[in-house]
Amino acid sequence: MKKYLLIYCILFGWVCSAQAGEPLPNTDLDLSIKAQPYLQLAQLDVDHQNNPQATAAEESAPLFKSRALTLNKTHKYLGYASMASAILTVISPKTTDGPHELFGTAAAALGAAAVATGFAFHYEDISLAGGFDDPDNLHMMLGVLGTLGYAAAVSSGADGGHAAPGALGALAMAIAIKLTW
Repeated sequence: MKKYLLIYCILFGWVCSAQAGEPLPNTDLDLSIKAQPYLQLAQLDVDHQNNPQATAAEESAPLFKSRALTLNKTHKYLGYASMASAILTVISPKTTDGPHELFGTAAAALGAAAVATGFAFHYEDISLAGGFDDPDNLHMMLGVLGTLGYAAAVSSGADGGHAAPGALGALAMAIAIKLTW
C-alpha cells in the first residue's frame, strides 16, 4: 500500500508542477514527457516549413485538369455553331449564292454533325422507357427535329416557302440546347 501511495504522491507532484509551469523535480524515475513529439503529432504536414517552394507549386497545381476537347464538348460546340449559323442565316442578305444560302447550308451541316456526335457520345442515355419526360430523350428529339427543319429549308432553297421549316428547325434546336446547357 505504501508503494501505491508513493507513486500517487510522485505523480501528484509531477502534475502540480506541470500545471504551474515549473520544471519537474529531479527524481530517480524518469517520468518526464517531452511536449515536442506530441505537438508534431498534432500537425498534419510540416514539410511545407522545410520546403516552401514545393508547397507553393503543389497548391497552385489543380487536382484535375479537364481535356480541352472531348466528344461531349465537340457535340456541345457543334450545337452552338449550328444555332449561330441559323441566326446568321436570318440576318444575312437573301441573295442568290450569297451568305444567306451559305449560312443555311452550314447550319444544316453543323446540326447533322451535332446529332451524329450526340448519338455517338450519349447513346446510353437514350431509352424509350423515359418517353418525353426524360430530358435526354427530349433533347435528342428536338435536336433531330431542328436538324430536319434546317435540311428541309435548305432543300427547298430558292423555290420559296423555306422560312417556316427553317424557323421551326431553329426553334427546336434552341429549345434542345436550352434543355441541356
